[in-house]
Amino acid sequence: MALDITQNTHDDEGDFIKIYTKALADLPDTLTVAAFRFLIELAVHMSYADINDPHGGMLIQINAQIREEIQSRLNIKKAMFYRHLKTLEEHSLIKEVKKSCYQINPNLLGKGYFEYRPMYRQGGIKALRDSWKDTDDFFEDDEWLDNLNPSEESIPDDDDITDEPEFPHLKIYKNIGLKEK
Repeated sequence: MALDITQNTHDDEGDFIKIYTKALADLPDTLTVAAFRFLIELAVHMSYADINDPHGGMLIQINAQIREEIQSRLNIKKAMFYRHLKTLEEHSLIKEVKKSCYQINPNLLGKGYFEYRPMYRQGGIKALRDSWKDTDDFFEDDEWLDNLNPSEESIPDDDDITDEPEFPHLKIYKNIGLKEK
């Protein structure tokens, strides 16, 4: 008996996009807030990671409807839409895999499971990252990609834990160098 995942409604979380916080700290200093917002809008339209796809999934097929929707949401003109695409390509945040079809850098954003899950016919962000290693000049140091799971040594002892909460994502956001336009 085949499992029909289209009828699977056990999860009310909804659609999601993963943002890898380590990569946020490595964003280029010249990337504007407007360009980053544009990247997030593109990500809303991307497909799930899928190792069965010839390109690995996480694709956005730019057509008139998607372009107009993004232009409307960001209140930008067509020329700015294409300027943002060019900027993101120059910074290796996206790449064109075929005409009008772009893939988002899987080291920064992901959609779907990290490892491929045959039951759901999706996933494979990890494999997709490997395909970007040769073309990805976005990251200065890729060592952290090889060690995504914390080791026992990296888990603090109870004595090292303070009562003050830490919010590293806020610190990263303040230090990523995004500039208002």
